[in-house]
Amino acid sequence: TDTGVLGNALDEVGFDLVQHRTADKPGHVGHFIATNPSRKLMIIGLKGTSSFGEVVTDCCGRVVTYDLTEQSPDFVEDDETMAVEVHPHNVISSATYSSSSSSSIPDAAVEVSREETISIHDNRSTMRCHEGVLIGAKRLADRVQSFVEEALTRGYAVLTCGHSLGGGAAALLGVILRQRLRHRLLLPPNDDGGESIRVMAFAPPPVMDYESCIACSEFITSVVNNSDLIPRSSMGNLGLYLEALKFVHVKLEERGLSPVNLKTSVKFLK
Repeated sequence: TDTGVLGNALDEVGFDLVQHRTADKPGHVGHFIATNPSRKLMIIGLKGTSSFGEVVTDCCGRVVTYDLTEQSPDFVEDDETMAVEVHPHNVISSATYSSSSSSSIPDAAVEVSREETISIHDNRSTMRCHEGVLIGAKRLADRVQSFVEEALTRGYAVLTCGHSLGGGAAALLGVILRQRLRHRLLLPPNDDGGESIRVMAFAPPPVMDYESCIACSEFITSVVNNSDLIPRSSMGNLGLYLEALKFVHVKLEERGLSPVNLKTSVKFLK
């Protein structure tokens, strides 16, 4: 999406574009950051799959364990091939940020003890995740953490959202940010007592284990069409599908209906 077009679309609904980055490399997720000062709301929007690099990210579906007590890095490595647009007129963009390789994360973001309560609702310390999406979400968390911390400090609520790959990455990004900034979640962002960091994921692929999904249900909302394949495309479901095909193949073989040659194919079609 062109930055100017995106900025105009956001302006029409009362949001100011703070940052826009495109991404076409494996392990990266394109995103934008926008704020609405009157509503005290920051939105981090993550894009879905549209490039070969993002397809590779989707396909890296190995299940890995993520340590929720993991600390944020001392610096964020910059990728010069990614388009960067920062609009400093916006109040939230005063958060510490630099496109240089030495850009630092605020000290407050790493001061919380590893023994403090984990910020998903059953206090687990680990979760099992989709490897490719987790890598993209962690990289994005490293980059936007200072913006989010500044927003929370100023009393903003933060919403991460996305579709497909972006939806899965938004869910993991929300978990990572809530964990890293749990000391900031004690500050109520608005009058309705809602969650400080929330997630809205549209048609996300499976990116975390069932128990973690339940533990995150108070701040993550997933919207899924019953006929959509992507939200069911996990390695576990693929394994079950292959087992079902194997069972069908065995039954066809037993009845001489396996379409392996012309004769059996004709018999199968009859």
